[in-house]
Amino acid sequence: MHAIATAKHPMIRFIGHPEIEANLPFFGAWLHKLPEWIAQGKQPYLMIHTPDNDFAPQLAVQLYQQLQQAIALPDLAPFPATPEQPQLSMF
Repeated sequence: MHAIATAKHPMIRFIGHPEIEANLPFFGAWLHKLPEWIAQGKQPYLMIHTPDNDFAPQLAVQLYQQLQQAIALPDLAPFPATPEQPQLSMF
């Protein structure tokens, strides 16, 4: 990976594997690059996606928790509860 930040707010779009554990090796490069950018005064925006986005929030939390081990970051606010029933329609 050769990520270059040319602005104060670099944007990263991480498209993850549907199996959460399979993504962990791909976090390695970002766990090195993100602290570097933050130390330079940059404020990166990171968007995490998975094929159906069902596990994107959990994946984002895992990456953030690993990042907290490298640099001082505040804890995340708790995620809102997932509704028990899926939405059946828009109206």
